[in-house]
Amino acid sequence: MTLPLFAWFGIIAAVFYIFAMMVITFKRLVKPKLRVKVHRLLAIIGLVLMLIHAAMALSIYL
Repeated sequence: MTLPLFAWFGIIAAVFYIFAMMVITFKRLVKPKLRVKVHRLLAIIGLVLMLIHAAMALSIYL
């Protein structure tokens, strides 16, 4: 199964968003002092990858 490059950016961004939600939901995964920093870092990386995904998809299909 071959996916275009922009699709992989979307999949990876979704994984980062899921991990960010897991860090906040399951409090035992990360120490309390690092929880917000790790959540914020994962969410920002996911946001950047999602913006790249959207820009690439729009440039291809428009």
